[in-house]
Amino acid sequence: MAGIELIELKKSGFIDERGWTVNPIPFDLLSKNTFGHIHITSAVPGAIRGNHFHSKLNEFLFVFGGEYDFYYELGNEIICRRFDENELFGIQINCGVSHALKNTCGKMIYIASYYDDHYDLANPDTTRKLLI
Repeated sequence: MAGIELIELKKSGFIDERGWTVNPIPFDLLSKNTFGHIHITSAVPGAIRGNHFHSKLNEFLFVFGGEYDFYYELGNEIICRRFDENELFGIQINCGVSHALKNTCGKMIYIASYYDDHYDLANPDTTRKLLI
């Protein structure tokens, strides 16, 4: 997927009778000189998050807690990939790629986002682009 990479996170942790443990951000993303920025977001049932792109920042998402649809733009086409709550994937999004997600389950889901450089709340490097 151009501009998007899915990374299976089960390999970075384990699953047992208690649940799962993963390392939500691959080490190679953290091994740069600049740590970047992490934030956690929730999405209520039916909520849409994203509908934007970043000009300078690369983003890595780890979504958990329920089923969701992830949308991204590939050329003039909008691609949708459904994830169920048992899939543990990270989504690496290159700068310039429009993306969004929709909570498609009946409960709250959570999104851990990592940017590969400093995030400035006053100038967030976010340009609105409606996909859904």
